[in-house]
Amino acid sequence: DNQYVSVPIDVPETDYTVEFWFRTKDPNAGLYSVVDQDLGDGGYDRLPHLTDGNLRVRTWEQEELITTGLNLADGQWHHLAHTLGQAANGQQLYVDGKLVAQGSKTSSDFGWQKHINIGFSNDASSEFLVGAVDELRIWSTVRNEEEINANMSRELAGDVDNLLAYYRFDETSGKVLTDVKGKHNGTLMNMSDNNWVSS
Repeated sequence: DNQYVSVPIDVPETDYTVEFWFRTKDPNAGLYSVVDQDLGDGGYDRLPHLTDGNLRVRTWEQEELITTGLNLADGQWHHLAHTLGQAANGQQLYVDGKLVAQGSKTSSDFGWQKHINIGFSNDASSEFLVGAVDELRIWSTVRNEEEINANMSRELAGDVDNLLAYYRFDETSGKVLTDVKGKHNGTLMNMSDNNWVSS
């Protein structure tokens, strides 16, 4: 109920993409959030989470994207990508490489963020993820559908242009989630070595 990863990082308000793999059987699981302070004290934004097995994300201030007809709480791996910026003509939401929702907002008005939380979303009815996450990447650019599909199923090098932070989740022990870019390591909160999984 209280396990997540806390990462000190200032992510962009526009020209932004976050993408990662997740799996869960909880239809209302929290997945990710951009926050001011830990667990959203002081404000929170860009909060992908599941609601009745569908995906919802809200960008400050008040534009939300919600999918329909999906069951992403099936215990299988799914890939999520959320983009925001002029190059996307707004914000876009991709699931398993396919565009599933689109809005008009090109930037977030939440400009005082200092952290991200992985496995937690303030907007979710089950805030903490009971499940797994892999291959989380944060970009300072809008990734298009072709780029998302070309790279979502393979590891990247750490020196890719516009890649701000990259977490492979390859560790098997310890409290640190290593940023391949080397600048924004995460801390595993309320977890032990037993929380690392290999598949």
